Amino acid sequence: MLDKLKKIFRAQPDIDELFSSLPAPMPFRFALDRIPKGIDNAHLDVYLSPKFTNSVRMLVRRMLLHDIGVNRWGESSPPPSVRDISNFEQAYTGVLEAGVGKAREESSPDQIQLLQFAILKYLLLSVGDELVRHRDKLQQARTIGGDQSSGHAVHLHEKLVLLAKEEMALRYRITRKLFRHVYKLESGTLRKLRKSVLGRSWPVPKMILFNPLLQLPSLWAEEQFMHHYPLMIVSKEDPERFSYINSVLTDILSVGLPAWALASCLPKDTVGEADADGDSVGVRLRQDRGMLSGFLETELLLVGSVQSDEYVAGLSSWLDDPGNIEAILFLNTPNAPARSSHRLRVDDAGGRARWIKVQRYILDEVQRRFKRAGLWAKIFATNEAPKVFKELHGRVPLGLINQYLEGGLSKRKLLLRLSGLKGVSQPHIAKKVLDNAAERIRNMSDSRREYRIKCFIRDFMVLRCDLKLAYQTHRTMNSIRILLRDEAIELSRRNNSLQEFVQHTEADVEKRKIKNHVIIKADLRGSTAITAELLDNNLNPASHFSLNFFQPITKLLDAFGAVKVFVEGDAVILCITEYEDAPHQWLCVSYASGLARKMLQVVDAQNAKNRKHGLPELELGLGISFNDGSPAFLYDGDQQIMISPAINRADRLSSCAAVLRRTALGEKIKRGVEVVVSVDQGTVRKDQNDELLSFNVNGIELDMPAFFKLKTELALLRIQGSIAEYSEHSVFYAGRYPDRAGRMHWLVVREAPVRLWIGNSINTEEEWGRRFYEVITDLDAIACLKKLIMDKKGDEEMQPGIDECPAGDSDGAQYIH
Repeated sequence: MLDKLKKIFRAQPDIDELFSSLPAPMPFRFALDRIPKGIDNAHLDVYLSPKFTNSVRMLVRRMLLHDIGVNRWGESSPPPSVRDISNFEQAYTGVLEAGVGKAREESSPDQIQLLQFAILKYLLLSVGDELVRHRDKLQQARTIGGDQSSGHAVHLHEKLVLLAKEEMALRYRITRKLFRHVYKLESGTLRKLRKSVLGRSWPVPKMILFNPLLQLPSLWAEEQFMHHYPLMIVSKEDPERFSYINSVLTDILSVGLPAWALASCLPKDTVGEADADGDSVGVRLRQDRGMLSGFLETELLLVGSVQSDEYVAGLSSWLDDPGNIEAILFLNTPNAPARSSHRLRVDDAGGRARWIKVQRYILDEVQRRFKRAGLWAKIFATNEAPKVFKELHGRVPLGLINQYLEGGLSKRKLLLRLSGLKGVSQPHIAKKVLDNAAERIRNMSDSRREYRIKCFIRDFMVLRCDLKLAYQTHRTMNSIRILLRDEAIELSRRNNSLQEFVQHTEADVEKRKIKNHVIIKADLRGSTAITAELLDNNLNPASHFSLNFFQPITKLLDAFGAVKVFVEGDAVILCITEYEDAPHQWLCVSYASGLARKMLQVVDAQNAKNRKHGLPELELGLGISFNDGSPAFLYDGDQQIMISPAINRADRLSSCAAVLRRTALGEKIKRGVEVVVSVDQGTVRKDQNDELLSFNVNGIELDMPAFFKLKTELALLRIQGSIAEYSEHSVFYAGRYPDRAGRMHWLVVREAPVRLWIGNSINTEEEWGRRFYEVITDLDAIACLKKLIMDKKGDEEMQPGIDECPAGDSDGAQYIH
């Protein structure tokens, strides 16, 4: 097939290069090999938060009872209450936050992947378990009744029959509703939290967590399958259809594909023989009774169609991104759904012409082969069938609709079949609906037929990719055992093989223990002059500062988890603590830096008012110091007094040396932080413990422990570039973090060398490689740095793997110049 395509191109043998430009997604196999096996030496033992599991069961139960009552039995059953939904959302968020904390604490991203797969498995199992529970309850009520011929027993029997008939539809609707709630949570605050802490928004890709195949009750559930994929792709009557379509399309599209991506040549009887792991499919099914429905169906569809090297190893090619084939097929198509034509090499007329040749070749080959195989009519019928099924209110089976629209049933036989259906009271009207659909197919224009074929090819590639993802997902979930019995939980815990994901409120602790803390010291300057001015104008200084400084700052504290240590005169000292049982909130330096920036914004707003009223401006110096441990506490009556070495360090960081303010340095900088060491030690006060001199005017300085703690909190990008008003020797670190309310914030820290201070000027030499760290507040500088990041990375989401410094590891970071 490759030779044939090259002949079409004749003097253009660069067809391989043309296809090599198409992007391939990352391989999608998840291996949790670094996590120890559980007590059975085969599975990973996972214990999920009881609050979470209870909330899931209650929500699913209420959804099920309401759905049954509304859709079939006409019984009044209330929908899940606001409280049910809120309990689920809080429990889900809580257990994911605990998982993020565990992953960061153990420096193991596998932990969050394990948790997400375990949750996915539990959600899917819960829907099935509640259906079984409801069926058992009906059977038990029928048995207890005694007389099986009574009206009550007959009514219960009818319910059981109806439940069996509607089970697939019920399972699908409940699962879809449940995953809508999950999607809202995963794509909101949790995504931001994972991005800021772990450096990845989706450790388990979104396309895996929300794969439609996982939510289908069965691959053969036609009424549900048609919502996502063309019906005719899989067929119980023709089990080889998927394999044939795959072989045709991969052969036609073989250009640029590796050998393992072509159709499998395995004979039919390989199903049930040993797979790549050496296990028989049937044997494995008997051994693992916890296997989710859909695993075996997925594997049976892939075996004999796709090579095992591809779906078992999770290999991927350009074919696994449906956007590639969509871009090819819909190039130059008016009102096309293609969103990714930019991925094609169409920079010139020649590039576009080559792709159009490829498109024409694909469509002609598909038409020729599908017509020969008798699939041509089925494609157009499968597009009309869902519309007809809906118009007939689901009373005519999809198989009958497809058979007639494909031309496999005469009008007389159709009318006989319709007359025999209990749900169809007027067969002639149903027949007219079907005749109208058949007429639409016959009168379809050539351009419309071609459009439908393009959509079919794209949708098949979507299903092919989803099947491979579903196989890997099932395989991973199958390696996890969720423990629910106390004796199994305790045994696994004693053997140090239990992976526990519980909220901190569920942990068995008597008192929350402080792990470490950070101090923020705000040195307010200029308040004396403003007070004098206010008094001269018969204004109240206390109410002025309270309304314009202290109250706005107090309102900020909760969003960053800060508390006041004390306020004395023009100094404010705040503290943010981290607790051992809440690792998902181990962001104290990020919170402190964000809070300090907000405090400066309060001062800037106040200064704008002061300038308007002719009052002197306020000046703020902020210092942030981290201490790896708990502070000590003394009590003066009921008043708690905090003792911490970080307070003294923050005090020095927030100060501004008068000797520097009186020089050209102060005039040049005006705002921000600079640190020098004086060659003439007589310049330094004799009672000062550190020989460093700090210039801090409306700036925020971090001590070194705080900076290194920050690198463990966020996935930081290291950026080196020339930014106006900053030394060319400066290096910048940028990242994003969520506050306690889930709002995302940028954080930029400048690392600069400590310079020698000789006379009244800064020497170009550095002082023994010492560094200081400043939180950048200048919006123009931050915007410039963000532009550098966006230009380098291509999008604001900052996908991992491109110049990104993982949390806790800056040595491997690359530069953005």
